[in-house]
Amino acid sequence: MGADSVIYIRADGNTEIATGHLVRCLSIARALKKELQDTGMIVTGSGSSPITFLVSDQESKALLNGFFDCREEFPVRILETARYDDLEAELPELTSLIINRCQTSHCYTPASDGASYPVSNAPFSSLNKPVLLVDSYFVTENYFLSLKTHATLVYLDDLRSFDYPVDLVINYDILTPEAYREYEHSYTFARKRLLGGAYAPLRPQFQSASRALPSVSDNKICHVLIASGGSDPYHTTLHLTQYLLAECPPGYCFHLLLGSMNPDRQALCELADRQNLCACASPSAKASTVILHQSVSDMASLMQSCDLALSAAGTTLYELCAVGVPTASFIIADNQIASANAFAQNDAIPCLGDIRTNEESIKKEAAHWVTSMNPYVKNQAASARLLRYQNVSKRMQQLVDGNGAIRIADALLALLKSHS
Repeated sequence: MGADSVIYIRADGNTEIATGHLVRCLSIARALKKELQDTGMIVTGSGSSPITFLVSDQESKALLNGFFDCREEFPVRILETARYDDLEAELPELTSLIINRCQTSHCYTPASDGASYPVSNAPFSSLNKPVLLVDSYFVTENYFLSLKTHATLVYLDDLRSFDYPVDLVINYDILTPEAYREYEHSYTFARKRLLGGAYAPLRPQFQSASRALPSVSDNKICHVLIASGGSDPYHTTLHLTQYLLAECPPGYCFHLLLGSMNPDRQALCELADRQNLCACASPSAKASTVILHQSVSDMASLMQSCDLALSAAGTTLYELCAVGVPTASFIIADNQIASANAFAQNDAIPCLGDIRTNEESIKKEAAHWVTSMNPYVKNQAASARLLRYQNVSKRMQQLVDGNGAIRIADALLALLKSHS
């Protein structure tokens, strides 16, 4: 299965490296599939697909299948000699797969009578040099050099570990102009570079997901999303919500995004029940309320329903930018420091600090930020407040508009055409 594909995506996911590599690669694969469908070009054959995922084990395959919109949305091939943390071990098998691709494949286009007819001079066939997109922290220089003559190489990078000998490198870190030049100098071997938040490969639901900006009103609840990650190891959601309920004036609805491993699920359920009972008992006082959200499939719609957000400085910040929800971030892990600082330096998302060392300060800053950014407070400064809100929202979407996967797909298809 997938032997005659023209685009291979090499990624893994497991309990050690989580699922982020698979999720973002799946977003790119879906954008590629849509681009091919929109142009009427569909590579077919016995068990073939233009796009095939390559993984190292059954766990990665099962995780990927769990993210699919339908059964066998894409072929997934396990490399029998592969290890997620030792990519060089798979080189003989992977090289053989690429070299021995089927020598005949066909492109068909649908006709008005419902049948499909071959397209002459098809742009993508198994005679093309295939594209191999790799998303792994365990790549080596030898891994890429060994594959370079057999495939057009693309690397989705986060670490800048070395100067990768590939045809295209992608890094969607948020960059200042100075940092952009630094990143370009890090990737001298790549013929083409896609750098910056415009290339964040978010899920399709975040494409064109911008929300309508609010208008001044003195009689509307302000909805605030709180997102502290899947495991919330520092109990941030519970502690922050308790503080905001105590310190912020009434008139808020706090939406708590609970990951599957949140340790305070029971305490948060009890907190929500108590607070919402108080609100029902005195509706005229506009008492704040709490709503819990678990296993959210349509995250874009949830974000669109909120006016503000407080979020850990992970991938969620990119999603909030695409929707345009003014956000303040906090750090809960070392690998979030650079991202939090970059968003702040671009005047998009202020960072409140590191929750591991400054929880009390962060809670106070969060309460101040929420009340100062509330777009529905009608007073003498309302117009200026609303203008600031709108400017922040627009700035966020300038950095990340949700269409990164489409841009990456276009670049991959351009590589295929240039190497035909």
